[in-house]
Amino acid sequence: MAGWMAWLSANQLGTCDVVSAHSLMPEDADVFEAPDEILLRRDGRAFAVDASMPDDVLRLLAPAQGRVHGAALARRLGTTPVGEGATTGEAYLKTLAGVYETAEPGSIISLRQGVYARRRRMGLESASRWRFAGLLAAAAAIMWLASVVLETAAYRSQADALRTQTVDLISTAVPSSNGNVDAALTQLRQSQRIGTASVRPTIASAALYQALAAADGAEIRTLRYDAATGQLTALVLISNYAEADAIAAQLETAGLGVTLGQARQTGDQVLAELTIEGAAS
Repeated sequence: MAGWMAWLSANQLGTCDVVSAHSLMPEDADVFEAPDEILLRRDGRAFAVDASMPDDVLRLLAPAQGRVHGAALARRLGTTPVGEGATTGEAYLKTLAGVYETAEPGSIISLRQGVYARRRRMGLESASRWRFAGLLAAAAAIMWLASVVLETAAYRSQADALRTQTVDLISTAVPSSNGNVDAALTQLRQSQRIGTASVRPTIASAALYQALAAADGAEIRTLRYDAATGQLTALVLISNYAEADAIAAQLETAGLGVTLGQARQTGDQVLAELTIEGAAS
């Protein structure tokens, strides 16, 4: 955040806002196509996923009979689009800025809080210069939101939504498990060999939630699945660095390979990155 503020100030844009892309999702859309990501709204909650997410997982996340914006996205979901998405970065930023300008006061959560709070309100309505500033701020949020850790209710809601979506995935993939993670893992292991560098997101995310029992109070902040490499990357908020090793040990016991990435202190807690993949045969 300090780096963003320095860049904005250097470009005479120090009073612009910074907000998350999914909080600016158009009201007339439940699934919205963007250049590098997809915005979804389900059960009253909006969130974003990578455009590279596998089609079968995307269909599980998308609401049934949802309003889809974007022709290519509609084809992936096997439905008919009701509106256009954003096929270019410029079109996407214009859409986000338009929602920002017409939003009710207080309905959008700003990422500029505490020492980074704005000194005065922006005036996007009357000057194209401030409109451009809003576009730049939205672009910064889209590119780096996954790496920003802020103790806000918006992030806690996103973590709860990820947990709910994972349970839904398990229930859909293994209906006989009735949402029980342990039972689902047992059945999935019987039908799939875990011995390559690729792992299904359902298996990896279920095993991760099971492993969190080794760290009291741990929270998953983000999950990202790379279909090209078959890896699931998770950012987990834990009490100390030792808990990252404990979670990794639990995942390895479940037959998965784990790589610990960057970890950094945030307040009295630690944000650790774990990359989960199939264990080598």
